[in-house]
Amino acid sequence: MRSFPLFLKLEGRSVLLVGGGGAAAAKLRLLGAAGARVAVITETPSPDLLAAIGDADASLMEGALTLAHVATADLV
Repeated sequence: MRSFPLFLKLEGRSVLLVGGGGAAAAKLRLLGAAGARVAVITETPSPDLLAAIGDADASLMEGALTLAHVATADLV
């Protein structure tokens, strides 16, 4: 098995999700279901990601990832 199962309590924790495609949208749905406060940073959000952002009540930051973004998150 070439995977690393990881379980974290994310309720109310700040999570920075980097990416703009379908995989990011799927991860956002999982993070939102776990109760995380998710901020998404991407240069080009896909329509699927934009829909997931609305469903998960996440925030969107368009642009490039910076060290300042990383410094404010509990998990990236």
